[in-house]
Amino acid sequence: MTATVTAVSAKFRYAPPPKYAPKRDYSYLTEGEEIARLQRLMGKELMPWQRLVIDIATEYKLGSFGERIYHYSKVLITVPRQSGKTTLMGPVKLHRIMTRPGITCFSTAQTGKDAGKRMMDLINMVTQSPLAPVFKPRKSNGSEGLEVRKHGSSITRFSPTIGAIHGETPHLVDFDEVWKYSEELGDNLLGGVGPAQITLHGQAQIWMISTRGTAASVFMNKWVKAGRDGTAAGLAYFEWSMPDGMDPDDPATWWTFHPALGNTITEEALRAEMYGEGMSHAERMRGYMNVLTEAEDPIITPEHWAALAITPEQVPERFNVVISYEVAPGNERAAVMANWRDVDGMAVSRVLHSAPGTIWLTDYIRRLNGEWAPAAIAADDGGPSRRVTDELRNPPECSRHDAGECRRCTALEVMTPGMRDFGTACDAWLTMARDDKTFKHDGSKVFSNAVAHTVLRTTNGTERIDRDKSTGPVAEVIASAVGIWAYDHQEAELGSQIF
Repeated sequence: MTATVTAVSAKFRYAPPPKYAPKRDYSYLTEGEEIARLQRLMGKELMPWQRLVIDIATEYKLGSFGERIYHYSKVLITVPRQSGKTTLMGPVKLHRIMTRPGITCFSTAQTGKDAGKRMMDLINMVTQSPLAPVFKPRKSNGSEGLEVRKHGSSITRFSPTIGAIHGETPHLVDFDEVWKYSEELGDNLLGGVGPAQITLHGQAQIWMISTRGTAASVFMNKWVKAGRDGTAAGLAYFEWSMPDGMDPDDPATWWTFHPALGNTITEEALRAEMYGEGMSHAERMRGYMNVLTEAEDPIITPEHWAALAITPEQVPERFNVVISYEVAPGNERAAVMANWRDVDGMAVSRVLHSAPGTIWLTDYIRRLNGEWAPAAIAADDGGPSRRVTDELRNPPECSRHDAGECRRCTALEVMTPGMRDFGTACDAWLTMARDDKTFKHDGSKVFSNAVAHTVLRTTNGTERIDRDKSTGPVAEVIASAVGIWAYDHQEAELGSQIF
């Protein structure tokens, strides 16, 4: 361990600073000490990071009638696995219903089953503590919760579904592992809670706590961005994550940011979890380094993909190649690739151009065809690429057509694999790039990003690249797979290098 840490108490000695957190505003009071005492009454103690969050997130001022008006209406916390999310939220929820008579609070997680398990964990924690006589536990499946016997305030779990708690007026709602929520679901949940809480005039809060997600975690990612940028009014944003540019496999890195390391988890235990059987690199980065990844479990790890790259000097400018193209769903972007096999028979793909939209695509391919005279042009016969293929095969007539001077109106031959051949192309590409490591690429960032986004589906035992379910545009990957397939299935034999 080489990182500098701060001694904070006899029980918990380590307090790595957050990457992001609001500063404590001492013009506000805080519920921090009240919640810390409640936690101690249950035989536990808040870790330094938990106390920092609670001190700031529960800042309040007294209203005209002595009510507590919170500084922040929303709280978003993102921490690595094994940081102690449950032991943070438990005392917050209990304190809220113990100190406000007659209120309702709600709690959920990534699924209803997970929400029920977390609520049962809290119920068991309470019933095994000196606080047991204060609460009436409810253990019915689907409505697990706790009720304060004296004044009826309650906390109840709910399933995270659209319209789940519409019509309620909750003083506190907490969402766990929001990285799993789709944008539609997350927006709907907040849309159902926020307006109802307005009637409570600043006495209510929404708490969201989660590890970081993937590129598909659009709901969480936009709130993380707002928290980092400070653009969301009333949001308290807290983040503990691996600093940029550090080595995720060096234990010294872990000590710089993991807020429970050295307090409730040892380095050895953390290592055992992180490198356990079945733990992918992407999941280790997402769950334990707490950084955004492109996909939950990429088809090829970044390390293995990087090892397949060749230096620019090894990539010829022009070859007797197959030119391939692909358009991402929604015309989000398009990619054009050069594909060939080298002197050793290794498949090679190079990004020629990749850019948003498609307005540039047909003219670009026509220009390449005229200047390079490629062995073939190829594209998958699916998705929005089909429209481009039709334009290339059936160009509009123009006044210069008879003179043969117009690239725009020249009909091009385009090789298109059928559905079965597309499956074969994907399977062959995966075998080369993922399994046998007999594939080479140019090391471009856009190609690497496409690989990181790629999600597969299996049809009749064959793995296919799924452009619709992938976590981002995968045009480069599909164009590469189809391009190599076309190279291997030309009727005319390719010649040697011509440039």
